[in-house]
Amino acid sequence: MKKLNVQYVRTLPNELPAVQSTTPSNFKIMANTDFKFNKSVFICGVVRNEASSFETVSKNVKKLAGWFKTAIIIIVESDSDDKTLELWSKDSQINLISLGNLRQRFPNKSERIAFCRNKYLETVLARKKEIDLMIAVDLNDTLSEELDDFLFEECLLETEYPKWDAVFSNQSYRYHDIGSLRDENVNFDFTEVMHKENKPKYEVIGKYQHHIPRNSGFLPVKSAFGGLGLYKASSLDQNCRYLGRINNSNKEISEHVPFNLYLTGKGCKLFIDSSMVLMTPPSFSKYYV
Repeated sequence: MKKLNVQYVRTLPNELPAVQSTTPSNFKIMANTDFKFNKSVFICGVVRNEASSFETVSKNVKKLAGWFKTAIIIIVESDSDDKTLELWSKDSQINLISLGNLRQRFPNKSERIAFCRNKYLETVLARKKEIDLMIAVDLNDTLSEELDDFLFEECLLETEYPKWDAVFSNQSYRYHDIGSLRDENVNFDFTEVMHKENKPKYEVIGKYQHHIPRNSGFLPVKSAFGGLGLYKASSLDQNCRYLGRINNSNKEISEHVPFNLYLTGKGCKLFIDSSMVLMTPPSFSKYYV
């Protein structure tokens, strides 16, 4: 993957409905005296049936929170039929929102995830003047390895980073999250290609899953995720929404794509930070989209 010269084009309309906050304001706040970054953050994620990875993932989430002056962790759960809800609800530092069973209302997985992400987004937008960053994280195997202590050094040390509105993680083996990626090489939705060509997921996305050396700098994209993304709160507005379907059809899309394309469409600058490496196994590039 090479550095890009991206032309930013608006892809979503202004008339998206505004998000209104319906969540309580009395959140548990982690205040740290021995912090690395003098910033206030929301750390947000959605979860379903991830009891097996709870111990390592929750440890990493709180490690992230400990790097900042103040942090509020919001976990949105739905549709779990294992011990996921029980485990997260016992953690005294976590703000848990459980939305119950959403599968009948939202049969499409991406649409269901988008609904859950919009729930934490409500609070972020309502309180964005109080915070510096929204950090979105995957709460599955993507975050199950020990986090590098220098994960955010390049993007958050002011002498090192370019002007950015959002930065996304790299992976240790090959960059696997092609479903959320839009750049000069990937400007399509893999699910449409998969159905049109009648090919399995890996045949469609495998040739785009390249290793990104960690010294490659900041790679401009129109959309990405890769398991972890930092958004400047000042760059978010009331028209930001996660969407799980293409143009109100039944075709699923990664919920990150409409969210990120809205930002690039209004002139925000998004990057993959090649030094922000999450340790992921080689198998991820064979099945994870």
